Amino acid sequence: MGNESNNLEGSRCKRCKKEAKTGLQCVVCNNISHKSCLTSLKNIVYLDEQTINCCSDTNESTVSDCEKIENTEKIENTESNDSVRDKLIISYLERIIRDKETIIDNQKIVINSLTDQIDLLKNAMNITSTAASVAPTKPIYNGESTPSTANKSEKPEYSGVVSKQTVISNKNVAHAVHNANAQLICDSIINLNQTDKVAKSEQAFQHRPRQALRNRNSLLVGSQQNIQECRLRAAATGIINKQHYYHATNFALDATEEELQTHLAKYAPSVQVEKLNCQNPQKSSFKITVAKAECHSIMRNDIWPYGVILYRFFPKKEISDQRD
Repeated sequence: MGNESNNLEGSRCKRCKKEAKTGLQCVVCNNISHKSCLTSLKNIVYLDEQTINCCSDTNESTVSDCEKIENTEKIENTESNDSVRDKLIISYLERIIRDKETIIDNQKIVINSLTDQIDLLKNAMNITSTAASVAPTKPIYNGESTPSTANKSEKPEYSGVVSKQTVISNKNVAHAVHNANAQLICDSIINLNQTDKVAKSEQAFQHRPRQALRNRNSLLVGSQQNIQECRLRAAATGIINKQHYYHATNFALDATEEELQTHLAKYAPSVQVEKLNCQNPQKSSFKITVAKAECHSIMRNDIWPYGVILYRFFPKKEISDQRD
């Protein structure tokens, strides 16, 4: 009894390898295993509610079964990946085959069209050959039975028709079609040039004055210049009234408008001078107005004092503060 109790106390579970005090006992090895662990073992013979036979050589644990399942799953996954890759490769190859078939169909269409052109050329050649065969065998030359020496020296003109012995290839057909298209394009260009020349020759060029070109919608432009018959006068044109504005700066403080205007009037009689408010208190600035016809007279370095600077004058835009 003491030995059996020692065996029971030192027995370990067949499944979890832990010490088992209660459970089912094997009749062969007297080992106790947990009842819950025995459910995962195979080839267990249940003798009764307390005893079992677990010492069979065919017992295998669930761990090995799980490993087998995992291995089979890995094999299945690799097989599925290989099958997916094979399907992608097959679809890619099928697409390439379809593209090649499309190219082949297009080439067949081109070949058929060229074949039709060859047939047309052959028919034309047959027609010309039959027409030539209908000609008389013994022509009459000016009442003589034999041709003269003058006619013998003449060479027959080239008709441009291919003889029967010549082999017509696709290259010859393409060359003939290209020449025909080029001839059509040249003829159309020549016709266009001729029509343009005719249209231009029919158009009478009419000289229009510059003022009339500006006023395209005007009906007429007056030409009366006798003041005794008509005292009315037209306003001055924009060219005469056009003026240029300049900004002269870097003058001394004692410079005045009268002095500058008297000096510039020697070169431009219509000049007008206006003194400006200069931001720099140590120099003076002036606005100079002169007609366009006289602006070149004052654009000379030798008439201006040394150190004076001349700019084009750009007046600031006035912004009215009046609001409705």
